[in-house]
Amino acid sequence: MPTFVESTCCSENTAVSAKMKHDTRCVTELQTFNNACLDADMLEILMASMKEVLGESLRDPITNRMYRYVAYRSFTWWIYGKLGRRRRKVIPACVVTSIRKRFPEKDGCYEGYHEVLGGPMDGHEDL
Repeated sequence: MPTFVESTCCSENTAVSAKMKHDTRCVTELQTFNNACLDADMLEILMASMKEVLGESLRDPITNRMYRYVAYRSFTWWIYGKLGRRRRKVIPACVVTSIRKRFPEKDGCYEGYHEVLGGPMDGHEDL
């Protein structure tokens, strides 16, 4: 990951490691992670739900960028629950890498983590 903040390991994050079994080395090894964050059918269901709840429109065709966006949101919801507006958490590098590998960008360029402008950055408490 390009920055120190983004270069976190899932085992360094207490909320993430709480989801892991004692013999699991990485959250990406869990079937729940695969179901919630890498399964295209599940992510499409989540996209449709987001459209209804948030009033967001789904673009057709569904792009890998859209899959990644929903996968990151799904991961965050699974680990932390609802965060609320302008509250963000850094997603562990292994999770980001796994999602990017499953839903790659053709040019290999990705956005990365963005702090909330004008407010304290949330997500450092587990570093």
